[in-house]
Amino acid sequence: MKSLYLLVSLIILSALSGCLLDFKKGYCKILGYEVVDNGGRIGVRITFNSSGGMSFEARKPDGEIVDRLFVPYCCGRVTINVSAYHENPKGRGYKVLVYDGYGNKVEEIPLDFVTPRLRIKGCNVTWWREGRNSYAIIEIALSIQNEGSIPVYVDRAVLSVGNKVAEVKTLQNTLLPGSSRIVLSPYVSSLPYKDHDLSITLLDIDNYNLANFSLSVQPVTDFGLRRFSDSWNFKGKSYFISIPLPQGLYEYCSTLPRPNTQDYSFYAIDPKVRGFIEMLSSKLRSIYRGNDPINFVASFVQNIDYKGEEGEYPKYPIELLHDRGGDCEDKAILASAILFELGYDVCLIRFEDHMAVGVHLEDYRDKVFYLDENGKAYVYLETANTGWFLGMADDKYRNARNYTIHHVCEKPIIDLRCKPPIRHQVGNKDYIDFLATIENIGSRDATDLKLVVTIDLYGEEMRVTESELYHLKCGGGRDIYMRFDTPPIPFSELHVKVVTGDKVRAESRFVFL
Repeated sequence: MKSLYLLVSLIILSALSGCLLDFKKGYCKILGYEVVDNGGRIGVRITFNSSGGMSFEARKPDGEIVDRLFVPYCCGRVTINVSAYHENPKGRGYKVLVYDGYGNKVEEIPLDFVTPRLRIKGCNVTWWREGRNSYAIIEIALSIQNEGSIPVYVDRAVLSVGNKVAEVKTLQNTLLPGSSRIVLSPYVSSLPYKDHDLSITLLDIDNYNLANFSLSVQPVTDFGLRRFSDSWNFKGKSYFISIPLPQGLYEYCSTLPRPNTQDYSFYAIDPKVRGFIEMLSSKLRSIYRGNDPINFVASFVQNIDYKGEEGEYPKYPIELLHDRGGDCEDKAILASAILFELGYDVCLIRFEDHMAVGVHLEDYRDKVFYLDENGKAYVYLETANTGWFLGMADDKYRNARNYTIHHVCEKPIIDLRCKPPIRHQVGNKDYIDFLATIENIGSRDATDLKLVVTIDLYGEEMRVTESELYHLKCGGGRDIYMRFDTPPIPFSELHVKVVTGDKVRAESRFVFL
């Protein structure tokens, strides 16, 4: 009788509240939300109150899932991405869906996005006097007004100076509402001393025109510009070089968090610093007229002071010159970047405790060389210290077996960041999920990428699941949500890999106890 009375009371109370109780459906109330920048993505920061753990899912107008998050607490804030890395969402039909622990949809937030509105207010051009009546544009700082209410992501700029056209990546990509500043690091050379018509077009990663700007500019010598100057000897002759170190580029390189990659060719081919490498290579080419350019470049790099460092911090070429010193990997990066710009087929050769450069030559007899995975020979080039010529090596590195070759070439380079996988046991469900972020930090688009999950089983790897195939533009990225049933057999490690064909591009490992 008491049980019947309790049941009737619950029904009456639920009727008075305007709904029937559903013991298998939670609730979530959205208290407010705002659109924000979330690490280079358009995110929605949501304040909510719920009956328990909820899953938040962001979808594009075509239904594609952009992001998915599980929130175990019942109230607070969560930020979920509604765009891929550096992508500007445009149009109507975006939405954030909220699901309870049983998979019931309990809330929906519709989202519409207007076309980005940017206005270039002005620019400051940095010039370098290359010769008697020859100047180069080596840096442009733009003052920009984001007239919208949400962040806008810029990818690159197209510059036109007279009959010269250059495309250059922007050093900064995120423009918050209001005033911002972005810097370009081009190398537009051989400009005479006169007025020039400069036009600038800003594009996003989808090639959408964000803003245009034109003005008349005239070369101006900046005597306060920091320079790298050095002299050295090569084959009995003395050489001298002096080049500018653009401030905006140095600040970008020296403050950039290092990506999670062992492929240090990234620092040589990063398209954002390509203009500086072009300028340096052009200067070296102009001061040497001999027939041994490889060893000449090596002598220039070898002459820069060797400075050891604690920990692992690979330097961009401009950082090495600014600091007037670096360790073996820093000097190898610089030499490989110059030689690649000069047209050579080069690589970085990584050992357990050292790094050098490899140069492909058809005739490598009587020289120290190393083979890549396809059997292609790269002649050893030591750049850490003076006195070494192409094909010479210390005894320790003449026949080393434990080495890795990273080709310095136009290519995609994948950076993987993966949140620790979480095991969920809800009712009769037992599954693991996680969110992985992959970014293409290289200089070419990446095709046919997929995420592969394996477990460590008695010393062998067993594939558990894999994602669909993805295409990542140069400078682009995406978040990938993965969910799979917990394997019924015990395992100690879970591996998340980015794979192209049978080649692993990046990997993260997690211990499961």
